[in-house]
Order: sequence, then C-alpha cells, then structure tokens
Amino acid sequence: MSEKPQSVELAELNDESDAQAKTLLKGVDLISHVEVDIAVHAGSIKTTVDELFALKKGKVLSMEQTVDEPFTLVVNGKAVAKASLVAVGDNFGVQIVEIIEQA
Repeated sequence: MSEKPQSVELAELNDESDAQAKTLLKGVDLISHVEVDIAVHAGSIKTTVDELFALKKGKVLSMEQTVDEPFTLVVNGKAVAKASLVAVGDNFGVQIVEIIEQA
C-alpha cells in the first residue's frame, strides 16, 4: 500500500534560521549543475498479455485514478510530491500540491 502524503509546515525565518539557510544554499551551489530525472506518474493499470496484443488505435485504457486526484511527481525514481496538471501556454505543466514526507 502506498503512503499518503503529508503537508509540511515551514517555520518562519528569523536571523538565525536565515543564516543557516544561506549556509545550506552555499552547499547546494556545489551540486546545482547536477541533472535529475523528473517524471509524473499519472497512474497504472493491470492487464493480460492477450488484452495488450488486442489494443488498437483509439482504444482507451481506464485507470483507477480519478481525474481530480493529484499526480505523483517522481525525481530519480523516488516519489517526492503530489502535483496537479496545469496548462502553461501550449504545454503541460505540473503545480506542486504537497511534498511527500520522507521516512
């Protein structure tokens, strides 16, 4: 069973936490050029090989996920957030709905 995402509350920055954040960001500069693979998982279905080979153009495969449920944002194979699908001009985009708390 998949874990439900939890909202994360962020504390307000003060001078001390601001300094800590700036120190952390300096460390991030060392790896900021590293590329990561981001994917959006819209859902999945199970089918048989027979049904798979019977697929034809125009066939619709219905998933269990409803259209109003958020998608899962996956970074380098690990689920990190829930997001909703948005239009950005003529392109699709995702808007972060919540961050998935890591164990």
